[in-house]
Amino acid sequence: MLKINYCLSLDIKTPTEEVREKLKALYSYCANHPFSEVSPVQDFVKVPIKFLRHVVPEEIIGFKFRLAAEGEVFALKLMKFPNIDRAPQVWYCDESIWMSKEVPASLYMIKYRAFIEAMDEAKRIGFNVGISDEGGYWEGRSLDVLVSARAPFRFRNRPSR
Repeated sequence: MLKINYCLSLDIKTPTEEVREKLKALYSYCANHPFSEVSPVQDFVKVPIKFLRHVVPEEIIGFKFRLAAEGEVFALKLMKFPNIDRAPQVWYCDESIWMSKEVPASLYMIKYRAFIEAMDEAKRIGFNVGISDEGGYWEGRSLDVLVSARAPFRFRNRPSR
C-alpha cells in the first residue's frame, strides 16, 4: 500500500462562501474524472481535533470520495480554527489516502494518477497544495518511478518456490 499525504490551505481571510465555491470546483473536477464515488460538498460535524489538544474548528467544509470501488472512503475537509496559538491560521486540510495492494496494477496507476491530477487542479483553483507521495510520482510525474514503487506489493502474497 502506497500512501499520499496531502495538505490544502487557503488564507484565513477567505470568505466561507468562496471556500465553498473552490471546493465545489474541485468536487466537480473529481466527479468527472476516474474516481469511483464523490459526494457533494457539505458541512461536517465540528468535533475536537486531538492533535490540537481538542480545539474545535469553527467550520468544516468538504466532500467524501472513493478512488476505487473496493477502496476506502476518504474525506477532503477544510477546517477553519478559532484564533488561538496552537491552531493553524488558515483554512486547512491535512489528510492521507492509500489504496490496497489488491487493486489491479493498471487500475492502481489510473487511480493514483487521478488523485495527483486532482491536486494539480486544486492548485489551479487557488488552493495552496503540499504533497508527500510514497509512490514518488508527484515531483517528476514518472510512471516508471510509480511502477517500481508499487512493484514490491505485487509479489508479496505469492508462495515461495
